[in-house]
Amino acid sequence: MNPIYSIESLDNGVVSQVCINENEYVYEWETLFQIKTDKGNVVNITIGASGLVKDISVKAGDPVYRCSLLARLHDDNKITGSD
Repeated sequence: MNPIYSIESLDNGVVSQVCINENEYVYEWETLFQIKTDKGNVVNITIGASGLVKDISVKAGDPVYRCSLLARLHDDNKITGSD
């Protein structure tokens, strides 16, 4: 069975951009979300796996906190050019 990864926020802030859609295939280290932190920095959220986005828990403008669930990714365990 292929693992399902939880994609979480790294900081407190606001989702400034959702760069993915549900059921979309994404590649390892692709930017999935951008978070504008409380300090004003923009943080890109990536993951070291490729696969299908199963569900997205936030939208642009939503407040998030460190370790807030942003989305889930179903890893396809395929080696891509990014792996």
